[in-house]
Amino acid sequence: MAKILGYFLIIINAVMAIYVFYLRPLSEIDPMPEKNEIYPDRLKIIKDAEFKEIDASGLGDGDSSI
Repeated sequence: MAKILGYFLIIINAVMAIYVFYLRPLSEIDPMPEKNEIYPDRLKIIKDAEFKEIDASGLGDGDSSI
């Protein structure tokens, strides 16, 4: 009985290792990356936010005593 249980545990371990190290990472790969591209309207919002961030940082006539 102990021998059968040992073989069963070895098989379960092998199946879990295959799942964890092969099947799960394989399922996380995006099959169609072109569907996840940033849309132009979102890109415009991101660029506007970057420009506002640069304007707000005060790169112009600031205090030069630093």
